Amino acid sequence: MEKPHINLLYTCTKSISDLSCISDSRQIGPYRFKGYRTALKFLIKSYVKKSSLILDAGCGEGWLLLDMNAQGIGLDINRENIRKANKAKKKRMLNNLHFIVADICHIPLLAYEIFDVIICCDVLEHVKESELAISELSLYLKKEGKFLITTSNSLNPIMLLDKMLPAKISNIILRALGENYYSRTGRYNPYNLQQTLNKYKLYGSNILMFASPPFAFLFSRRVKIPIPILIVGRVMFYIWIVFDKMTNHFLKCLKECILVIATK
Repeated sequence: MEKPHINLLYTCTKSISDLSCISDSRQIGPYRFKGYRTALKFLIKSYVKKSSLILDAGCGEGWLLLDMNAQGIGLDINRENIRKANKAKKKRMLNNLHFIVADICHIPLLAYEIFDVIICCDVLEHVKESELAISELSLYLKKEGKFLITTSNSLNPIMLLDKMLPAKISNIILRALGENYYSRTGRYNPYNLQQTLNKYKLYGSNILMFASPPFAFLFSRRVKIPIPILIVGRVMFYIWIVFDKMTNHFLKCLKECILVIATK
């Protein structure tokens, strides 16, 4: 495929808030936003046909393939995740799905260029050899196939803070920011991610920037939180809302997450 001209400063002006056709949204405290999973499934479905064969690299418990009722293979290095995915598949009687324990840097499949769509959601930042993973996955994507990646953005202030702080402190903060925390070994930004993809003949046709509200637990009635932590946390939450609204209109390259849709 001939390499297209991509103006990253232009493509990064899009954000997930621009997807006005998605009616579903979530409410946390006073803030309403488009659900990450809903928006992600909407975008992926727009590239998936009934005949499409999908590879979900780093599938976790398989929620994406299971919810889409797609045909394909899910890979994850965590055996417990794959056990749960296979249990859910069996319960739903989805014989068109297969979940396998595997390292996405060393995929145990014999044939290349077999998948119409490859998905790699929130995985690369947890992989030590993330470029090796991209090069390995590119081998299994058909020509003209779509490669959909989401990953955290190293230009985001929270991600920069995580990088600068000592690991013990940043781990405590990030565990508070997210319901499900996994250690992060490295991050891309929209620019060097695009450059890495281009090395393996994957050319971004669209780049979206988006964010998910942190501190959701502060608005849960099930969790008892000390008053000082509650006050500081809610102040930081409202600061995050202001930042999120600002980056909906300009400086979108500073949002928390990147979604790239690339074509081989």
